[in-house]
Amino acid sequence: MKRAHVWKMLGLIIALTALAGCHEYRVAVVIDSDGIGTRTVDFFPELDEELLELDMHQIFRVPEDEGWRRAVDEDGRVSFRRVICATSPAEWAGLGDDIRIFSRYDSGDKRKASSGLRNFVSLETGRTEEGRTYTYREHLSWEGLKRDLINLMTVLYAERAKEIQPDLTEVFVAELRGLFRGHLSQTWERIYLIEDEDAFIEALSLALIPDVTELVTRSRADVDPDLLVALAASVIADDDSQVETIIERDMMGVAHAFIATLHLRVSMPGEILECNGTIEDDGVVSWKIGLLDPLEQNVELLVRSLVRD
Repeated sequence: MKRAHVWKMLGLIIALTALAGCHEYRVAVVIDSDGIGTRTVDFFPELDEELLELDMHQIFRVPEDEGWRRAVDEDGRVSFRRVICATSPAEWAGLGDDIRIFSRYDSGDKRKASSGLRNFVSLETGRTEEGRTYTYREHLSWEGLKRDLINLMTVLYAERAKEIQPDLTEVFVAELRGLFRGHLSQTWERIYLIEDEDAFIEALSLALIPDVTELVTRSRADVDPDLLVALAASVIADDDSQVETIIERDMMGVAHAFIATLHLRVSMPGEILECNGTIEDDGVVSWKIGLLDPLEQNVELLVRSLVRD
């Protein structure tokens, strides 16, 4: 992520990871006519001098005590495999949480942040006049990542405000920080920052102008409200690369998720009634997504089939 607009670069990488990723999860799900089956997950990390295997384990969750087995191919590439079975439709709910990326890792005290990517799996059963139906769902979400990014930008905004106007009181800065965080959160709920940064900044600025102006007037602060609003836009645009630098330094899971993909293949019993993936020639339904896709909104991969009586 070197010196390109951090959000535009993020959006570009999300698009490109659908085509080629360095870290790859390949998942094969096979479900039979009784709703039982297997889930096989192969993880291929891209290990090099910048990501050693020891560090990889702090970002990607592939522990041996959860059934992951390490292998090395003839070319020396390391991979990890986990195979687990469901003996009833209800057991599929326990087969997820195997695509896990911690957003932050502190190598000094070994703490992992609570935020990160997780996946959840379920198999729903039903019945129609024609027979039994099975609906497979795989849900992916980044838990807490947007919150972490909002916190990061809020801290930077408050620090920059103090830099340009050192005489601002702590009470004023605290209230200004609260205004920025609130409007940033609300704007992000309405507009996807990664998809349309210009529209995002315009909406945020329009929302901030009256509240910042009122705060400056009420506090009799010696600062131009327009300057504080422009500062907010500068933080979002990451004009000085501070957000980019902190992501690369302190949010290693996010940095590596930039170049990670999931390739999921699901073999369902009976005929496919509905899906939001691609039906291959062999009848298997497949998806390929970048693992930052769920940042702006959660991703659900779904396929429903009918087993006729």
